[in-house]
Amino acid sequence: MNKIAIIGTGYVGLVTGLGFAKLGHKIHFVDVNKEKISQLQNQELPFFEPGLAEILTDTEVSSRVTYSSSYTEELMDVDIVFICVQTPEEDSGVPNTSFLFDALRSLLKSTQENTIICIKSTSPPEFIYELEEADIDIQSILFNPEFLREGSALEDFFDPDRIVIGGSDKTSMGVLSSLYSEFDSEIITTDPVTALLIKYLSNTYLPMRLSFVNEAFQLGDSFNADIPILLNGIGADKRIGKDYFRPSPGWGGSCFPKDTKALEETIKRSSLNSSLINSINRSNEEHISWFANRVISLSTENSKEKIVLYGSAFKENTDDLRASPTLELYKIIKSKNEEVYIFDEFGHDIENSISDKESIFSSFVVIMYPVNDIETLKTSLNLNENKIYIPWENKVL
Repeated sequence: MNKIAIIGTGYVGLVTGLGFAKLGHKIHFVDVNKEKISQLQNQELPFFEPGLAEILTDTEVSSRVTYSSSYTEELMDVDIVFICVQTPEEDSGVPNTSFLFDALRSLLKSTQENTIICIKSTSPPEFIYELEEADIDIQSILFNPEFLREGSALEDFFDPDRIVIGGSDKTSMGVLSSLYSEFDSEIITTDPVTALLIKYLSNTYLPMRLSFVNEAFQLGDSFNADIPILLNGIGADKRIGKDYFRPSPGWGGSCFPKDTKALEETIKRSSLNSSLINSINRSNEEHISWFANRVISLSTENSKEKIVLYGSAFKENTDDLRASPTLELYKIIKSKNEEVYIFDEFGHDIENSISDKESIFSSFVVIMYPVNDIETLKTSLNLNENKIYIPWENKVL
């Protein structure tokens, strides 16, 4: 059993910390946001993630977890620290690493010399050089990028595709590898820059793939092709595969848009030219605009003046609105003087939002992402009153 500190209680921090607590380790959470700490001490999550509330409120797990809003003396007694603070996007697209530096400087003052400090926060490769310029000993820091998907973060934590550890101190890397040895997963050990690039390039390849599928959707639709069969036929090639191959109104979230823009900036500062990577965000923006026009056209064809976008979050099984295609789609459709609403199942403060299915009548309903029970949804939305559009099937019911 290890004593582990988690700095930051967002998605990555809470899933990582509670996951390790579930496995029997002692966890100490630190977050300078006192309101979040108070919320967690009352066993309330600041966001929705399937299965996480059950772990948070589990009596055995909670007995191994403590919380603090400051860097207290408890940190002097931990073996490993995971930094999971945010690196938000600045206007230029460059990640703001100030929260990371603040956390590192505080930890170097409040932990033992042999405490392993490990960064999980998504950081650009240039961050390594920023650390050196700030006279922070890079030899003492490990990098362990996360690959958690919102909506299935616990599954990704307990059953990861791979575990990446970047660093130069073999002893520290061995300790962290030992911590992860109970996971049935490949452990990739490498240098810090390679570890950071693995994360950034993974988070660039996936939206690139989604954008390809959406452009195939547009092309297929223009020729009245059968979209599900078209994409199944492409994905059946083992070199391509069928994972992450579903057309959608667009992609978004807290990671893909931010990380692709950050990589664009890294490429620009490196005096390189990457027309493919530089086009990924633009492709998504253009697809959302195309999809808005597609929705308006279909609603007119089906004699429905009111449009309802069913699902406010950026994807299924989460309540996260960050870079949600729904919100962008709403703006575009609204700008064309169309009557449009957002069905929001989480009670967010959103313009023209509705949360009662009974208020959906005589509408063209766009299902923004897969729901758990589409058949029940069809029944509850009353097909006699409404028309339902399922984008990934390109079908109106």
